[in-house]
Amino acid sequence: MNESPVVIVLLRKPRKRREDESRSDPFYEHGSFGCTRCHAANVMHPARAGELEGSRIAFAQGGRRQIRLVWLTPPVRVKTHSDRSELIWTPSHQPFRFDAAPVLAHDTLPTDFPRLMDSIRDVKRSTSVAQFASAFRARRKPLDAEIAREVIDVFERARENAAPEDIAASYVDALPYPPNHPDTDRAARLWDLRAKIARNEGGPTGRATC
Repeated sequence: MNESPVVIVLLRKPRKRREDESRSDPFYEHGSFGCTRCHAANVMHPARAGELEGSRIAFAQGGRRQIRLVWLTPPVRVKTHSDRSELIWTPSHQPFRFDAAPVLAHDTLPTDFPRLMDSIRDVKRSTSVAQFASAFRARRKPLDAEIAREVIDVFERARENAAPEDIAASYVDALPYPPNHPDTDRAARLWDLRAKIARNEGGPTGRATC
């Protein structure tokens, strides 16, 4: 039986210099990614986002000297809007807390994904974190089947063994540190984004959302 391909999406850490930074996307608890157009220049480019149909998205959250796998979606559907694409999945759940999520790359701790990290050992960077960022910053290509299986197995085992406190109560918990302007009503924020898209208001959404 063929499994869904796995695609890594690297999420950057919040910018502390941006007072209006909210870092909204992904909307994990609502099963949505892409409405803010944060990755529209690479993995979510409207001309090619359809290639992600049926894939599982591995959200790799960057932090200080580390990158962690905070969420692995079920197979996604691609919804095309006028100026962007949105990935949608069900069921939707809260991701891991950042500090409890499986380690992809870390400057001092061992990785939980040795096959994955071994596959990028030829990337010419000085640290494993820099190697990972260089390899996956703009990549859309799915992981090889054996590496995808490692990602799925490690993530699902971690979720099965997770304590309640390991799961994010808010999307902010999945970030390495809070943004300066966190969303307080996530459902309303996503509704507002979708409403503006429907009105073909594809420009700025009022503050830095990602």
